[in-house]
Formats: sequence, C-alpha cells, structure tokens
Amino acid sequence: MKSSLTNSIQESSQLAASGSKSTGSTLVRETKKARRKDTYGIDKPPETVYFVGDTPESDIRGTNEYNESPLSENTWYSILIQTGVFQEGTKPRFAPKATVDNVLEAVKYGVKREALKAEKAEALRVAYNDPDAVIEE
Repeated sequence: MKSSLTNSIQESSQLAASGSKSTGSTLVRETKKARRKDTYGIDKPPETVYFVGDTPESDIRGTNEYNESPLSENTWYSILIQTGVFQEGTKPRFAPKATVDNVLEAVKYGVKREALKAEKAEALRVAYNDPDAVIEE
C-alpha cells in the first residue's frame, strides 16, 4: 500500500512530465498535506505557526510577509527574541507580534496564547451551544 506522500510525489512527477501549468506551490502544498497525514495522522495544517527569531530584518519580516501571502494556509505569528542580533532599546523596522527575552519564553508565550484561545473557544461553544465555535486570529 502506497503512502499519501508517495502518491503526491508520483503525481507531481507526472504533472511535471506532462508539461502541466500547475506551479510548484500547488505541488509543495499537496506534498506537505500528504506528509502531515502520513507522519502525524492529521489532515490540516496547524491554525498558527509561531516563528521565533532574533533578526527583525529577515526573521520577523519574512514571517510577517509570508503570513500575508496567498501561500500561507494558516496564521504565521512572529516572535522576536532579545538575544543575538537584537539590540535592546531599538525599535525594529519590522514589528513582531510579540517580543520576549529568549527562546524558552517564546515557547511559553505560544503555549499560553494557544491555551487562552482554547478557553475562549470553549466559552463560546458553551454560551452559544455551538460545538464548532472557533476563535479567529
């Protein structure tokens, strides 16, 4: 039995060989979906991707721009850590969604934020008797 990833790779090869106008982004997206399903047993991307970086000009800018691009299937949330390239007392040219002291604090921030989103969604489900209620970013 072939995996979803193997099928996606074969389909991608066939599309490329046929001269299909389907772009690489479609093929990449399908391959990611297949890998998620095969590896983790999930059929959709995470709602939020937390990107942690110490360089506003590349890490934060890239995260924020990807979040606004049509390639993004989810919300990309930039977190600037105050180590490495970052200089305290400066205002980054590309604003992060959050700024923390280090990587551990970034992880804690993301976990806390996700827990709060889950609590809010649960409160909405109960208040409106809606089992599908979700919190939009």
